[in-house]
Amino acid sequence: MHSIFVGLSRLFVLHKISYLNFASFFLILIIFGNLNGVVNFYFGIVAPLSPIILLLCGFITAVLFNKQYEKESLLLWLFTIFYILYLYISTISYVLNHGNIYSGNNYLLTVRGYLSSVIIILTFYKMTSWALHNGEYDRMIKRIFTFICLGVGFILISSLGIFQFAIDEDRASGLFANPNMASALVLYALAFVLSFMIQESGYRRLFYFLMIPILFYAVFLTFSKAGLITFPLVLLLYVGLLLLRFRSISPSQRKLFVGFMGISVVAILLIGFKFSSIVDQLNWGQVLRLQRTLAFLSGEFNEATTSERSTLFAIGFKLISEHPILGNGLTSFHHYDIPVNGKHIGVHNTFLLILGESGILPFLLYLGLIVSMTYQAFKLKNTAVYVFCLSILFIYVIRVAGTAHTALDDRISNCLFGVILAYLAFAKSKCKD
Repeated sequence: MHSIFVGLSRLFVLHKISYLNFASFFLILIIFGNLNGVVNFYFGIVAPLSPIILLLCGFITAVLFNKQYEKESLLLWLFTIFYILYLYISTISYVLNHGNIYSGNNYLLTVRGYLSSVIIILTFYKMTSWALHNGEYDRMIKRIFTFICLGVGFILISSLGIFQFAIDEDRASGLFANPNMASALVLYALAFVLSFMIQESGYRRLFYFLMIPILFYAVFLTFSKAGLITFPLVLLLYVGLLLLRFRSISPSQRKLFVGFMGISVVAILLIGFKFSSIVDQLNWGQVLRLQRTLAFLSGEFNEATTSERSTLFAIGFKLISEHPILGNGLTSFHHYDIPVNGKHIGVHNTFLLILGESGILPFLLYLGLIVSMTYQAFKLKNTAVYVFCLSILFIYVIRVAGTAHTALDDRISNCLFGVILAYLAFAKSKCKD
């Protein structure tokens, strides 16, 4: 019992107790615990804790600003420039094309959301730099993972019908109103688990290994098509990344790779054998979503299998062709002025959103930033962090940005980008030393 207490105290309390540590703790709790969504659900107040988030970010950044643990990297500055350029150009096109923008879109709220993203990325960059230089990085990462697991736990509990935040009762969502956002959280948890499997050994490694089927069950309960497709792709990426470093990794990590491959084959065979009995336990809505997911994987692309995204993309490409240089204006792709099946829906793809709202220049800059981060992550010497960074980026591109238009102000993604940018800068400075 004493060892459990000591372990928890080490996880939740950093060695150097200060106002900074308490501020970082509550910031991580609010964002990764999705407390904004919880308060909104019970009291109907939109983003009630956002002012507290910004205050905590302001305090942390102010405390660390003059402590040059790590100078702001070029990539961090370029991300800031991207957001400013995107807002500047899209605002100009917003004024020019105001008559073609859906009246229900909120320009000021959108601007506030994107400016908050810059602040959050900077804050987590500073926090991570501080943690790396004070030997607190692993503890900070595991603190984040703990609150992510808390969110995953609520997804599992919500499947029992104890509570359900989502409008769609056929899909578990935990603390999230949108089951698709819940699936993204589970996928991010998978990236942490795969990294920890490399970093840890013995029973700890076994513990993280056993979390994979639990996470798959959690993403299955969300019945997110993108989540169900991305989960096995992340595992394939993990195999590929370890294969690329097979000669340089340790013998224990090679055993992990072989064991992972063997158990994965057994798991696939088991799921295939039990598939019909699993389907029999689902209701009609769940079976329909599963059927459409399988139809999509077989190459059937239509409005039903893509959840209207094929139609939304077609509208987006048409609007992009009309204004390729300056775009159609901020918020124009958040909710189309053109209704789809009687609803004003957004493009559901962040890359098309950037191109469609602000034109070619911010779009190319953003692509360049993602490619540059990926390239630098490939060069990381620490295999566990290498897997972590590339898995996070892969999930972001395929699941978060690839199937939703909210990635630029997705708070969890903002935080993780700040962490990755800081680690890349830290690793680069170490190489120079």
